[in-house]
Amino acid sequence: MEQPAGQPILKSESDACEVHRGQVVETRLSLRTGGSAGSSWSAISSSETPFRKRHLVLEEALGENPMPIFGSISIQGLADRMEDTVAVQENFCDQPDIAGGKPLHFFAVYDGHGGSHVSTLCKNLMHQIIAEELKHMWSTRGSKDDWADLVRAAIEKSFLRMDYVALNLCICGKKGSYCRYCCKPKEYAMVGSTAAVAILTPNRIIVANCGDSRAVLCRARKPIALSVDHKPDRPEELVRIKKAGGHIVYRDGFRVNGILDMSRSLVIYSFESILTLENHYGREKRFSSKEMP
Repeated sequence: MEQPAGQPILKSESDACEVHRGQVVETRLSLRTGGSAGSSWSAISSSETPFRKRHLVLEEALGENPMPIFGSISIQGLADRMEDTVAVQENFCDQPDIAGGKPLHFFAVYDGHGGSHVSTLCKNLMHQIIAEELKHMWSTRGSKDDWADLVRAAIEKSFLRMDYVALNLCICGKKGSYCRYCCKPKEYAMVGSTAAVAILTPNRIIVANCGDSRAVLCRARKPIALSVDHKPDRPEELVRIKKAGGHIVYRDGFRVNGILDMSRSLVIYSFESILTLENHYGREKRFSSKEMP
């Protein structure tokens, strides 16, 4: 596949930490899906500029929060079809009072399983739902709450709404969990998706994930984990799954009821009483020019 000019394609987390000689990169944030059959990557970096101009350019960039350089790649692998999706939305929440009137940018990867039904709906709708929740919470609560707390509450509400929408809407737009033209009922019982979402504000990177899709921030060539993989063998997940009536079987990795290799997900009818869509939330301060190597 030909690489688009100015949009780096990354194949691994080490690639995401690459810093070109003679140029400076504020930071790179990479999101990747966790599936073994196929995978998707989305990578974000600041504009690369000559070293001698870095201070002025980065101070301006962080203040105005321009859309950073980004790239993505999806690999189907051994799967019968591509089930993963990538979403990028510049200035996705155009509410003048939020974040001091500066733009907010949205990046996400969704690792579908059992089909692309849920991951496609997430790609098309998740950013819209989060924007709606941000606007609603800002209009009703505003400066009474800390900005970061508002974002966290909006994301948590949005994951719940997205799960409900995916349960009640087909990708073709028809109401109902599936229609006979788009979905196979026997496969639909296992359909679902992980989600790793990143929102870039002028001074913070806000990340939320559900499932084993991962967000990694590379700073000064060192990776920093911004998300937690929700895997069945994590002690707290193992206890929760057993309390819900599930069990863990080792079959080419630890799996819930011997099938699913993650402990949290959006939708999945067959595991509705066992899995949870509770997301992990994290935030990281963005670089100032003084922190540049």
